[in-house]
Amino acid sequence: MYKKEQKEKKLNKYIDLHLHLDGAITVDIAKKLAALQKIKLPTNDDKELEKLLTVPEDCENLIQFLECFPLPLSLLQTSEGLTEAVKLVAENIQSQGVIYAEIRFAPQLHTDRGMTQEEAVQAALDGIKKTTLKVNLILCYYRKENNEADNNETLRIAKEYLVKDGGVVAVDLAGPESIFPITNYTVLFEETKKYGIPFTIHAGEAAG
Repeated sequence: MYKKEQKEKKLNKYIDLHLHLDGAITVDIAKKLAALQKIKLPTNDDKELEKLLTVPEDCENLIQFLECFPLPLSLLQTSEGLTEAVKLVAENIQSQGVIYAEIRFAPQLHTDRGMTQEEAVQAALDGIKKTTLKVNLILCYYRKENNEADNNETLRIAKEYLVKDGGVVAVDLAGPESIFPITNYTVLFEETKKYGIPFTIHAGEAAG
């Protein structure tokens, strides 16, 4: 029976088409990224760290959900950290049977320590080269006050780096929808469509 179960388990294969890089940082990955970049984590206790990285079961809305992201994002502010994070996340999901993944992230959220959006994208591309898992990237526009220029820069990068496979394959829109409704981004997506860039949108989660 044991051997049969093991054999069946090995046959299970999956694809992940909606994987947020910052949302896929496990305790183990966080510790490795912190050590690599000499960043002090808020706690050395694994259980406490897991709580900080995990959405609570009583989460009431998307705003509360997004409160878990600053910690993993703090570990993704250098080219070195971003490249390693993509590699480690890919290795982690591959060990769970994933054979293809589309990893999404918002380049503008990775510029706190001096990286440009383009450097963030290049770092993520370097990360997918370091894994045997088949991975593509989706670049997220972000819902935020007065960041039209940042979203337009993401659009420019997506247009420049767009490929059919093996890199940047689409864009997305993420962030607090109840504060920044989809109608705010009509022009942005008209431009996206004009350039033939495939896209998906986080919509209907918190409004409409």
